[in-house]
Amino acid sequence: MDPITFLLQEVKNSSGMSEGDFASFKEVIDSHRERMLSAFPNYDLFTTGTGQSYGLKIEKRVIDSFRDISKNTNGSDHDAKSDSGEKIEIKSIKAIKGESTDYIGARIVNLTPDTKLRIGGSFQQVKPTECEWFIFHILYGDAERLFLVPSKVFSTTPKKENREPGRILLSGQHRGHKTEGQANVGQILSRASYFEIPGEYSSAKHNAYSFTELKKVIEKRLDALGPDWILPGD
Repeated sequence: MDPITFLLQEVKNSSGMSEGDFASFKEVIDSHRERMLSAFPNYDLFTTGTGQSYGLKIEKRVIDSFRDISKNTNGSDHDAKSDSGEKIEIKSIKAIKGESTDYIGARIVNLTPDTKLRIGGSFQQVKPTECEWFIFHILYGDAERLFLVPSKVFSTTPKKENREPGRILLSGQHRGHKTEGQANVGQILSRASYFEIPGEYSSAKHNAYSFTELKKVIEKRLDALGPDWILPGD
């Protein structure tokens, strides 16, 4: 249930409003939602929630958009697997601005030339030793972007003192954790020419994308860097 529907139920059940007053209130709320959807077509996804509820919804949508990956059901530390057996982790971030205490509708940003290059935030719980590939997803108010990133391009141990030349640095996530960190979204956006899939992406398109074919595109780009895929610095 999205927050606005929950709010309406709470108001109806406990406010003591007359039927007429509640109908007027609901009309205002519905009108707000219509305005938000007009400005931000992905508004309903932004209001799904945060943390696990949002992550699980996006994970399912991303998996369903591919015809050759499926959800991992064996309880290990990766989200999905390809038909050819690669372990895949799926991470998503919302393109937002402002303070975390602000209403989410006031924080959404659309895809613009500026936000294409720069948004805040990090992909959480990135564990390069647990998978072969990451699918990084960015949700904008009016668009989605998808990046296929092989796990071997990350430093295997978080924190700057463990930086490996030519690898994406992970910042620490949990005290003492040696294999899990955070990937700043800027580190992915600055290398979009290597990792972003060609064309426009939409998680609403079921079975529209091939992981196998897109992986070949990414690998071909990285091969231009040499056999070890040594990335340029930030």
